[in-house]
Amino acid sequence: MMRRRYIITGKYFPPGFDYEKEWKRARVLFVLGVGCSVQFFFRLYYAVQDLYQYQFDQKKLKWVRVLWEGAVAKSFPDLLKGQWKYYLPYFLFLVAMIFNHYLYYYSTEKCIYLMKRLPKRWTLLKSCVRFPFFGICAGAAGLAVLYLLYYIVYLIVIPGECLRGQ
Repeated sequence: MMRRRYIITGKYFPPGFDYEKEWKRARVLFVLGVGCSVQFFFRLYYAVQDLYQYQFDQKKLKWVRVLWEGAVAKSFPDLLKGQWKYYLPYFLFLVAMIFNHYLYYYSTEKCIYLMKRLPKRWTLLKSCVRFPFFGICAGAAGLAVLYLLYYIVYLIVIPGECLRGQ
């Protein structure tokens, strides 16, 4: 039977801490943020619809979608406005976990006094901050990739002549 190898292990947390729950909650909050930020595609859809009008084509005897003359698309920052708020619970959770890790030492038979006496001064701080810092950096990198993907989709979907005014 092969054991699963995880990137996040117990060495990044205070000793004896139930880190798997925290790791799962962080992932769920980030995925919820991504799920909510998908509304960008709805905004993009309506922005594209605003660029076109429908005219009746006499030759084909049907309605044809035609680009408005001089139409300018909404800018990418306008479409992204307010998207960061969906990731706020994720980042606030990670910051709160720093304090939770520190308080964990007080709750477990006053281990804080043992940790403060260790020869390496930064062991206590590292065990409290390591995972939240990693989570914040990973979340920021994930957001950067996600918004780069959104920008590429924006450039593909919006007609080139409608991007002139930006």
